[in-house]
Formats: sequence, structure tokens, C-alpha cells
Amino acid sequence: MISTQKINFVAFHIDINQVVLKQAQDVAKAVNNENHEDEINLMFSSVKRLYPNAQLFVLTDQKSKHLNAKNTQIIQYELDNRFPIFSRNKAWYEFLKETEIPTIFLDSDILIQSNFDKLMQMDFDIAFTFRNWEKWPINLGIIYVKNNHENKAEKFFKDWYQQFKVMKEEQKVWGGDQDLIHIKFKDLDFSVKNNFDFVFDQYKIKFLKCNEYNYSSEINEPMYDYPINAKVLHFKGARKKYMLNCWEKIRYQKIDIS
Repeated sequence: MISTQKINFVAFHIDINQVVLKQAQDVAKAVNNENHEDEINLMFSSVKRLYPNAQLFVLTDQKSKHLNAKNTQIIQYELDNRFPIFSRNKAWYEFLKETEIPTIFLDSDILIQSNFDKLMQMDFDIAFTFRNWEKWPINLGIIYVKNNHENKAEKFFKDWYQQFKVMKEEQKVWGGDQDLIHIKFKDLDFSVKNNFDFVFDQYKIKFLKCNEYNYSSEINEPMYDYPINAKVLHFKGARKKYMLNCWEKIRYQKIDIS
């Protein structure tokens, strides 16, 4: 169904050199620096299909090549391209300083298949997606920020960033964001089968199953098909090669406009 909600959809891009890319690949082998512009345009096309009133943003630094992202606002911050994941965390909280509109941060290798209207009517501040994986149970490919009134969510992101500042340099290149979020919620049981809520300090946190809100096929499995109830398709790593084919299926699906 087409949504009438006004939501910010926010991607991140920063140019990195081969040295930084190699450092990132030491943590996650499938990291690449190719076709980012094409992926962002596909991702935002899937957003606009369901959210005609959405505002689209790409957060970046002051040196990266400008992306040709259609109908998108580019926002530049002072960031350090030696540390792309650390820079992303900084950009997130800087962005939230300037808006109270519900915001969805998402990776460029994502397609939106269904709207989030029911989710965004629920009572929470921030929602993360999770799977039963010991190292990084929370996947940060998509984050749903509903309540930033009086900068509430921004305070959570700023604290996250401040903790990030003292981490090792290799963590700032890749993976440190997920290391930190895992530490925050290390006592929770992510083997559960259902979505659940948790109050962390002053924040109402919702945890959503990846199968519906951040779906990826199993590692080394092709991603030609996906569950009909998956609202978000995430083409992580080697799955990126299936993104265009899946978009060609999704774009012609009938949308209920009632």
C-alpha cells in the first residue's frame, strides 16, 4: 500500500581509497566500493514507489565525489574518510540534531518491498533488527527512528558516537558500530522468535526480526527469491549482484492504493 507518511530516508556515502578498503575487507571480506551510486538510486526508487512524500538524503563528507542521486538532498559534514563506519555514526547524530521527523537510516544495498505504516504507529523511540548470531546479532543495515522529539533519539546516537571515539582505529574503519551496539545490549536473548521491546535507560527500543524488517538470504545462498512478508530486502556482500533482478520484479508488482 502506498503510504502518506512523511519520513526521512537517509543513506550514507563516503569515498575510500584502496588502503581503507583493504582494512575494511580484513573485517568483512565482501565489502566493496563499486556501484554505490547505482545501488543508492535503486534503493531510493523502491522507497519512492511506496512513499511519494518521503524526503531522501545522502550524508557524505566534504571531499567525496557528488553522487548523481535523483531527487535527493546531499548533506556534507566534516568527516574522516580513513574511518568510514565511525564517520557514518557521526553523520547520523549530526543529521538527527536538525530534524524531529521520523527517520530511517539504511544501507544503499537495500530494497523496500512494503511500507512501515503499522510499525510507525507503535510506541517506540528507536527500532533495530536482529537475528540469532553470536558475534553481531543486531544488524545496522537499517535503523528506524520514530521519536526524536526534543532530540531524544539524537542523544542516543550522540552517546553512541562518543563511545566510538575511544575505540581502536581498525574498529573505526569497519565493524566498531556493531561491536558497540552489541555491548549495549549484550544481556538480551536474541534467540527468540518474535519481535520484542526493551527499555534502555530512557529509551524505548524495539527489536524487529530480520526475516521481516531486514531480510537477507543465508550466506553463500543466491537471493533470487524472498519471503512474501519481507518488507526490507538487504543485499549484503555477495548478494548485491541480485539486487537489480529483484528490483525488476518488485517495481511491477501491483500496489494497493486504497
